[in-house]
Amino acid sequence: MSARFGVLGPLLVLDGAGAEVTPGPAKHRALLVALLMSAGHTVTHDRLVAAVWGAEPPASAAAVLRVYVSALRKIVEGIRTVPGGYLLAVDPEEVDALRFERMVANARRARAAGRVVEAADALARALGLWRGRALDGIDGELRRAHAVPLEELRLAALEERIELDLELGRGAELIGELRALVAAYPLRERAWAQLMHALTQAGRRSDALTAYQEARGTLVAELGLEPGRAARGP
Repeated sequence: MSARFGVLGPLLVLDGAGAEVTPGPAKHRALLVALLMSAGHTVTHDRLVAAVWGAEPPASAAAVLRVYVSALRKIVEGIRTVPGGYLLAVDPEEVDALRFERMVANARRARAAGRVVEAADALARALGLWRGRALDGIDGELRRAHAVPLEELRLAALEERIELDLELGRGAELIGELRALVAAYPLRERAWAQLMHALTQAGRRSDALTAYQEARGTLVAELGLEPGRAARGP
């Protein structure tokens, strides 16, 4: 079995036997993340130096980078020296973020083909890969560059899965999840609209109206905007 890599949460590296071999030093972890997030592609020396040290690398950065790469090679196979930098050759299925993106794309194709149950279940499995905040424990620009788009895709996939569950009449089962979602992301109008839809589907129209008033108050206060048509009622 090949090594497996997790970035949908704290960085996690498992060897072929399933034992955790995640590097401990923060700079080693940053270097590995930079290689992982461009798996199969060359990452230049300059990009790796910036990932490890930020805007103010030491004068010895190039030499130290080689030492860090040598240390990583003891636990991670597939790090290749290529012209201008390094490349991590890894099966995309062994990187949870890449597997997540593939599973979401497959679910969207199933939905486009009208296979609603299959799409909802596929999105649920994809979302099950997450263990916490993407790249939790990785700091600075490296995390912002890679975690933000992953988190946005996770939220989009979650809202799509909820939309499909609503189509399947599962509104009553979604109310608790949706209340937690709007509490965590109070400016996501789509989530508010889904909460209202779920409450209405469960026969709780007065609660749906209360949710609308909460959504309106939040959006007006924070953004100066009235809720859109989707949030005015299913």
